[in-house]
Amino acid sequence: MKLCLSGIEPFYNDQPIDTLIDFSDELEVGELDLWVPRNTSVDSRRDIINKIRGKKKNVACVTTWSHLLNEDGSGVETSLVMESLDWAKDLGSPRINTYFGHLDSRDDEKAVSLYAHNIEGVLKKAEEYGITVCLENEFDSRRHDPYGSDITRSADRFMKLLDTIDHPLFKVTFDASNFAIAQEEYYPYAFEVLKDRIGYVHIKDARKLIPSMDANRKVWHDHDRSYVFISLNEGVIDWVRFLGEVNKTFPSMPCSLELHTMYSQDSYETDPDASERKKALVSLMGNAVYNDFYEAVRYLRQTGLFE
Repeated sequence: MKLCLSGIEPFYNDQPIDTLIDFSDELEVGELDLWVPRNTSVDSRRDIINKIRGKKKNVACVTTWSHLLNEDGSGVETSLVMESLDWAKDLGSPRINTYFGHLDSRDDEKAVSLYAHNIEGVLKKAEEYGITVCLENEFDSRRHDPYGSDITRSADRFMKLLDTIDHPLFKVTFDASNFAIAQEEYYPYAFEVLKDRIGYVHIKDARKLIPSMDANRKVWHDHDRSYVFISLNEGVIDWVRFLGEVNKTFPSMPCSLELHTMYSQDSYETDPDASERKKALVSLMGNAVYNDFYEAVRYLRQTGLFE
């Protein structure tokens, strides 16, 4: 399988694309997941393409925080997805990643019908470009969906959407931790239900909040339950078992590392003999986040499952 680095929080805030590229070099990862516009707002498109190609990086996916379930016609959200397709085409990425959205009440039939209508134009453009549109399973991370109307929370409900749209370029971004937080059995159940439609995999770990241990961590919520994203292999996911099955089923699958570990307090100093690149990266993200990524990559490589 191919290990990919996602341009998540440390690379959002007015950071040039160099920061994400430099960290991927530090971790010896050749694949990137580029967020639009979060990773693309500082450099020009031409500069971004030249920098990525100059460093011989591949873009496995272009991601947007876009939600096509929208009762007003989803114009803004659709434009964002269309933009990500243009970026993917220019960068040679075979896929984009998107999110579902929510309604003000739970109505699966309405949600499926509305989403299927809203994605029609996106899939036509995806056909023209030959790019897969992936939809990630989510929990209520922003506390906007108290009724659980986002059908990607459930493998069975997600499968109904996939069967309704029934398009070879419409697939699943499978996130085991998101399923666990949404109280869905990520493996073997969700994986087996969705297996034939999976086009991308996310790697991060999570567990329920333990206040006495987690005062320094960012807290996430799903309805009335609280969670933290934790260092890889310290949460609820059995990575050896799960990734072993992913590798057996999809030996060329790109798996994107997006830890989402964040701390309210951290140290930003490094040893005097540290490389200039490491000093710059730690000054941006802090030692704890830097070490979380470093240890995660080391652990994943030790499994022998990644190129």
